[in-house]
Amino acid sequence: MLFGLFPDDEFDAAFFLTSLSFVDNASLLGLLIARFRIESPPNLTITEIEFFEDKKLRPLQRRVVSAIIQWIHADTELFQNDESLRKTLLDFVTKDVKQHLPSAVPHIESALAPPARDPKSSTLKREKDDRIPAPILPKSLRSLTVMSLDPLEIARHVSKPFFLSSLG
Repeated sequence: MLFGLFPDDEFDAAFFLTSLSFVDNASLLGLLIARFRIESPPNLTITEIEFFEDKKLRPLQRRVVSAIIQWIHADTELFQNDESLRKTLLDFVTKDVKQHLPSAVPHIESALAPPARDPKSSTLKREKDDRIPAPILPKSLRSLTVMSLDPLEIARHVSKPFFLSSLG
């Protein structure tokens, strides 16, 4: 997910859909924060430190912030309802992201902003989400088997609500 040479948005989306099956949200956020705070290797010269920061550290930090923003978009309610997680994220943004990547702070804050409400009603107004992909259907629906289904499509359907309801 944080490997920069070949970013894969579909993998990231599937990862966040199914992450609760192998890690809790607080641990995942802690791991992302720890990855953002990675330090340079010891015993480097000034030139090597500059190279590390320019070529390794900053791109990694941008990918961590991008992953967090993608996670917020994938599960907005999580960050609206879980005060502990939200507080940890906001502390991280104010202490670390603001210092190292100040241009990313508005993007995180806008992702965390509550959804717009329709002033004429008490219900939430849903914006059309162009990021929702079209379903990936098998070539033939006549001989439908599990093996003919696309793994990404399966991951989309085995999402957090389904996973949580299956726990009891």
